[in-house]
Amino acid sequence: MYRTYRNYSATYRRERNLFRRSLRKIRDEYHSVQLTWAGFGNFDKEQIMEQCDYLGIENPFSENYINVMFQFKKYIGHHKMMGLKRALNYMNMDFEGNHHSGADDAYNAARILREILGK
Repeated sequence: MYRTYRNYSATYRRERNLFRRSLRKIRDEYHSVQLTWAGFGNFDKEQIMEQCDYLGIENPFSENYINVMFQFKKYIGHHKMMGLKRALNYMNMDFEGNHHSGADDAYNAARILREILGK
């Protein structure tokens, strides 16, 4: 997303500063460096690392990352890749919110993880 603004336009600077402030808030208010974080697959982790590196911003997250997709596949004994909606369906859960919305996807991945850890 940020790669398209290589010309350091006003839009690029504004977006970069917003991203930087957001990451600083995550680090300072939630003490994220000390926490384990999770996502459904490795895309989110890799995207954050890549964007931080590209923009020269310190990554506010710890190295402790749970790949919920991997844990889910291990839990059900499957080796095939399965998307978030399909994983929820497999566990008799409906997707809540809008698919591919970061907050909604995170919430639904957390529901799967909670189910896995609860058993």
